[in-house]
Amino acid sequence: MALRDFQDIYTAVMAELKIPVSDSVTLGRVKNDINQIYLDEVVPFKRWLWLLGHVKTVHQSYRN
Repeated sequence: MALRDFQDIYTAVMAELKIPVSDSVTLGRVKNDINQIYLDEVVPFKRWLWLLGHVKTVHQSYRN
C-alpha cells in the first residue's frame, strides 16, 4: 500500500493498531504523535524546500 498523504499515514497506523478510525480520542493522539515524529525525525535532517520559509531578495541601498 502506498502512503501518499497524511490521511493514508494515520489510517495505516490505526489499522496496524487494530483501532477503528472512528475512535476520535485515539485518532487525535495518533495524529499528534505522527506530527511530533515528523518534526523531530524528518524535518531537521534536510533542507526541505517547503520548509525553508524565507525569500531571498536583492535591493539597492538608499543613498541621499
